[in-house]
Amino acid sequence: MIERTTKTGLKRLMKSGLDVQMRRKVHREMRSSYCSGIMMGLRAALGPDDICVDLGANVGEVTAPLAETGATVHAFEPDPDNFAQLQSACAQHPSAVLHQRAAGTQAGHLSLFRSTILDKDARKGSTGSTLIATNTVANAENSVEVEVIDAVAFVRTLIADHGRIAFLKMDIEGAELELMEHLLDTDLLPHVGLTVVETHRWLMPGQSKRYEEIERVADAQPELNLFAYWT
Repeated sequence: MIERTTKTGLKRLMKSGLDVQMRRKVHREMRSSYCSGIMMGLRAALGPDDICVDLGANVGEVTAPLAETGATVHAFEPDPDNFAQLQSACAQHPSAVLHQRAAGTQAGHLSLFRSTILDKDARKGSTGSTLIATNTVANAENSVEVEVIDAVAFVRTLIADHGRIAFLKMDIEGAELELMEHLLDTDLLPHVGLTVVETHRWLMPGQSKRYEEIERVADAQPELNLFAYWT
């Protein structure tokens, strides 16, 4: 009920009479506060019997707190610099299972493009590594080849082995669009306690309608336990 109210509030805000910059600022704060609440709830509820998946773990700001609960957290981060920091953040958490791989819809190897702002702002730029060459912040002159997993197959295997996944987070800089479309074509999401996705439509020119369809499905089918406003 709280999640549905939050989604409604976000949508009403974007249609309000506030100027654009103020709407965006309030929108970010609302999303951030709600996501902080989700993390607090997860840390209180998770335990050693739970399985979590963090696709796009970056430097471990979500992975490490979840692993502190004793839950098994499969964390995927392809960028070698970020992965080194992820290892440090999770060094004291043996239940964190770290994978230096990217999440996609097919297993293989692809170029991972670093952000165009990486040299100016290392912390903010570290979050922008992407598999999507058309992503508006992808730097074609700064890339590294990375291994990619079939994330749908990985989720399917975890559910087959354990019955359910407690929490699935996806923050993969534009690659979430195709991956979510593939997941929604399966029967897997009802077996995940909560799936959260940070969408990056502002980085993906011409894809707004595809993102809107994902949000429409999430709103229309609460049994999917899908929150598409993570930040």
